[in-house]
Amino acid sequence: MPIDVTTLAERLGKGDALLLVDVRAPHEFQKYRIAGAINLPLHSLKARPTAVPLHGRTIVTLCTKGGGRSPDAADALRAAGATDVTFLEGGTKAWQAAGQAMDEGPWPEEDD
Repeated sequence: MPIDVTTLAERLGKGDALLLVDVRAPHEFQKYRIAGAINLPLHSLKARPTAVPLHGRTIVTLCTKGGGRSPDAADALRAAGATDVTFLEGGTKAWQAAGQAMDEGPWPEEDD
């Protein structure tokens, strides 16, 4: 079952334990993304779903429109044993259309 923009924004605002997994290609992720999301393209996630911590927080998968890649990613994570997985209804486009903040430009590299 998908999560809508309003509910996701409320849960993020409350500090709920969420892991946002953006399954778009790296070049798409570089353009814009929901703050705090990590990038794990769908083909990589399907090859290694256990690269995502499967327990301890709600996993929310994201893509541009929320219709194809996100549900596929959620299904792959469930098949790997995750029990609390959903996807953003309408994807990042719906998030943006609702006026929610997006990070844009190159994803900052982590400091060593």
